[in-house]
Amino acid sequence: MKLGINQSYSKPFVCLIKLNLEYFMQHPQQILTHDQIRARLWDFESDTVSNVVAAQIRLLRRKLLECGFPTAIETIRGFGYRFSV
Repeated sequence: MKLGINQSYSKPFVCLIKLNLEYFMQHPQQILTHDQIRARLWDFESDTVSNVVAAQIRLLRRKLLECGFPTAIETIRGFGYRFSV
């Protein structure tokens, strides 16, 4: 079963990482803001806390590190994140 992108119910942990990685891969070398990432993973109407995007990025970075890509996601302070491999 394929999950929709903006479903407001809680998604499994692995699904969130996969959606996040797919989003970054669709926008290589582009800076993605917290709001863009949050809109991709959750409805804006949902009650997500301010650090939820940072937490998801941290988990994605760990998975990428395990696969040999330690610097694939760069933090652009004050703007968001950029994916480059």
